[in-house]
Amino acid sequence: MATSRSNLVTGEVQRDSGAISTNAKASPPQSGAYSLDDRVKDSFPIQGTTVLQAQHYGESLWKRTVKLKVELPSGERDIYFVKLDETGCRMCEGEFESLKEIYGVSATLVPRPYAWGTYLQENTNKEVHFLLTEFREVGEKVKNCYLLAW
Repeated sequence: MATSRSNLVTGEVQRDSGAISTNAKASPPQSGAYSLDDRVKDSFPIQGTTVLQAQHYGESLWKRTVKLKVELPSGERDIYFVKLDETGCRMCEGEFESLKEIYGVSATLVPRPYAWGTYLQENTNKEVHFLLTEFREVGEKVKNCYLLAW
């Protein structure tokens, strides 16, 4: 029988093997403001949403990850997450389509995907590819990936 801890469902084999840590992982570091391109802003799920704060967030195999604090036209606040890369157009598209399918089956497993796209970076004229999703705070982590795969 599966158990649930903080929206993370684990089977008895995973739990008993020690593959899943019950200790919360510290939030990734935030460092410095990020200037967000209008193409990303135009992809927000609700038009008229304004960016209150955009900060580099954590480390990733992607070139950049950004946490966005936004205000919706209704006055409510929300948080989005953006991954940016200069070489991974197909990677952005593939992750977006994969997240969309997984989210449709089990919304608790992955962040809600909002959009993906490409824009030209003004100062370098290079293409930058992005993936926009809802923000999810990282809470639990895999303690030993080999045990989890066992």
